[in-house]
Amino acid sequence: MSLKWLYILIISLIIISNPVFAKNKITLLPDSSSITVQGTSSLHDWEMHVKLRSQSIEYKTPSNSIEELKDIQININASDLKGSNNIMEGFAHNALKLKEYPFITFYLTQVEIRESESFSFSAIATGQLEIAGSKRTVRLPLSGKILSETKFNLSGKLDLRMSDFGVKAPKALFGAITTHDEISVIYSLNFSSKLNFSKDMLSSKLAP
Repeated sequence: MSLKWLYILIISLIIISNPVFAKNKITLLPDSSSITVQGTSSLHDWEMHVKLRSQSIEYKTPSNSIEELKDIQININASDLKGSNNIMEGFAHNALKLKEYPFITFYLTQVEIRESESFSFSAIATGQLEIAGSKRTVRLPLSGKILSETKFNLSGKLDLRMSDFGVKAPKALFGAITTHDEISVIYSLNFSSKLNFSKDMLSSKLAP
């Protein structure tokens, strides 16, 4: 073997064995996860649920901790937003401009751990939320729970105004029922991880 190929082999082994270059993959577990959108109208309160689908996300991680999660994109089919009232569901889908913008997308840029215990933590996830073609920077409050070395849960509630994304409040019965601008998104998402989380992730050292 020439020195050139020996050198390439050594470098390759260093890259493979070095955790700095490790890639992890997290997978959303739809059967045990939920996203609910709640709001009010001139007639009554209403809510819609997202029919979640499994999706996997790969990312590079030096230490495989929650704070290393970034540059991650989560897509939701806007047509998977379902309500108990078919008429209001149709109006909501029209308001979201599904034909032009079929996805609701969140692009994660940063996670800030605020408090932590051995197997739970609170954090703020900052990212770009895109609805109906309009993007806004949002800060998602998160409560996290480590379920095992390869599973974790993220939950929280985000208050939004539809008008911030250029979405007109849906109406029904020729305008007799009008939804209010403010909505709340309640989420509880379970993920599985290809790699075990680092020791820091499962200890009080999680906090900065």
